[in-house]
Amino acid sequence: MRGFSIQVGRWFVKTKQRLPCVTLRRTMGRGLCLGPSMAFRKSWDDRVEIASSLKLLAMTYGGAPCHCERGSPSAAIMSLRGAQRRSNLNHGRSTCETRCSVHVRRVSAMMGSRSMSDSMNRRECLRVLGLSGLATGLGSTPSRGQNVGESSGFQSSVIASGKVHPNRANATVVDGKVIQPSRELSVLDTTDVLVVGGGSAGVVAAIAARRAGAKVTLVERYGHFGGLWTGGLVLLILGHIVKGNKQVCQGIGEEMMRRLDKLDGAIIDRKPGANPTVDAEAAKYIMVEMIEEAGVNVFLHCWGVEAVVNDNAVQGVVFESKSGRQAILAKVVVDATGDGDVFAFGGAEFEHRSHNVGLVSRVGNLDRVDGEKATGSPTPRHLGSHTPVPGVNWVNLRGPEVDGLDVATLTRMELNHRKFIWTSIQRARRTPGYEPVYLMETAPQVGVRITRVLHGLKTVTLADLKAGTRFPDVVGVGGSERANHDEWQIPYGALVPRNNVENVLAAGRCISVDMRMADLVRLIPNCFVTGHAAGVAAAVAVQDRCRPREVEVAKVQKILRQQEAYLG
Repeated sequence: MRGFSIQVGRWFVKTKQRLPCVTLRRTMGRGLCLGPSMAFRKSWDDRVEIASSLKLLAMTYGGAPCHCERGSPSAAIMSLRGAQRRSNLNHGRSTCETRCSVHVRRVSAMMGSRSMSDSMNRRECLRVLGLSGLATGLGSTPSRGQNVGESSGFQSSVIASGKVHPNRANATVVDGKVIQPSRELSVLDTTDVLVVGGGSAGVVAAIAARRAGAKVTLVERYGHFGGLWTGGLVLLILGHIVKGNKQVCQGIGEEMMRRLDKLDGAIIDRKPGANPTVDAEAAKYIMVEMIEEAGVNVFLHCWGVEAVVNDNAVQGVVFESKSGRQAILAKVVVDATGDGDVFAFGGAEFEHRSHNVGLVSRVGNLDRVDGEKATGSPTPRHLGSHTPVPGVNWVNLRGPEVDGLDVATLTRMELNHRKFIWTSIQRARRTPGYEPVYLMETAPQVGVRITRVLHGLKTVTLADLKAGTRFPDVVGVGGSERANHDEWQIPYGALVPRNNVENVLAAGRCISVDMRMADLVRLIPNCFVTGHAAGVAAAVAVQDRCRPREVEVAKVQKILRQQEAYLG
């Protein structure tokens, strides 16, 4: 049986580099380097990390660490006795038995209280493991020191050879015009409620409809949920409280906030009278968790491009993805795209508006700014607002007013904004005391605020807000950017198309409001609220076998209250 040993040495024998490193050597094979990032530099903390990483690597080969055989703190020794490792590969089973020893030399002499424990569970190992060690522990090795043709731990297989796309129907040019021929589309899924757009409104709509008893499919164009909330790094939660410190965003949206409360470092300023700020990655995680718990069917990386319409009734949506053009059929469709793509494709009336298109970024190392050294200060725009991550601020670039539906304009905004943000941070770094500040990231999604707005059965106006208009078909209550403003009711009619386009509801920033309400309806809590209402209404329409405009609103209101929504 071929043996293995992991050895700590001063020399990288493959390249003769004067770098102390860790090598994995087979008894009758070549050496493979774990990588310079895992090397023993001069820090004893690094050596502790290496030793812990070696433990994980040993356990990867099928065993668990045993007690130190030498009883000396100057050496950490683990043995794998007759270790067995079983795995499923390509629906077959393979078993390998490995016998190996791990020798860590010159590691523990100066560890003191930081000495490596004799046993370590998986969580502890992963906590102390660096990236290079993790790659090795998972069966991968860095390319350095690896010969051409040797396995890197990744796997690739041929799925099909000589294949052509099954739905290929290429467009042609006829008399200078591009003609797309008709073709049959495969049906990816059939469901009760189809929610298009996995932003803050769409996620809540999908969860609400599923909890109300409908079969739900949620489709999102990106690889994550949250829309501009997470992908656009719009991290500040404005509009959840109103005058008198009353919280109007409750129900599923508030449930998300409570779950974020329980995650360490996921949310700050979660207290009465304050506007909380969330961590984008934590919010993505919570949304996935809630969607999976609800049992919502999900498709990511799908972009809605057409509506399936028969007799003015939307019966599904056509999507483009790496799988080609496919359709999803549904009894009711919730348009949570933000831009009203589905109801526009379906023939509903809307208003096309322009608005400021910006880009959010995050700036790091603000906790290392030398206030005493600083002779000036970058403008607040450069420094931004606090986030749950220590030393990291988020910065909102407002941008000019443009058409958010024009691809050339969006391209120009993306390029210009990223250049402007980069140069702004570099200028800030030249300010004495602010040298450590750096650009951590720019949002992968440009900040489009308003484009299409539905012409609904009812339109909420600024006059309604000022007058405190109460609607008999209220399905939610919205807030404003300032906590001293009044609440405003959202009627069900603002979600339903005014003309005779059936089986589609709007949710999020594209519901029916006037121009002066546009900056309120797009706030994250208000998107939660309208998504909640649309999801429940869609489920009721399916259960009662009626069109959404014919839904019994009292039944929708009852279910919303059961799901802890606030209706005033």
